[in-house]
Amino acid sequence: MTTRKKILQFWVLPQSKVTELIGFDFERSAWRLRIAAPPLENRANKEIIRWLSKQIGCPKSSFAILSGEQHKSKKIAQECVS
Repeated sequence: MTTRKKILQFWVLPQSKVTELIGFDFERSAWRLRIAAPPLENRANKEIIRWLSKQIGCPKSSFAILSGEQHKSKKIAQECVS
């Protein structure tokens, strides 16, 4: 078993029609991510974790928002055991 640990930086655009990665923002050094959830009651953050879990193939519990819970700029830690 190996543990992979990563820090991911995102610039989030909430209230989009679909959740999708739209590219890399070199000015912010962050991935741009459209989120199909409003930035209310932590819904956008939950959608980010759900989407990352599905894309990377790790359980939702392996992700944690380190900074930016109430901001468009988010730093997310991912630790997955494989």
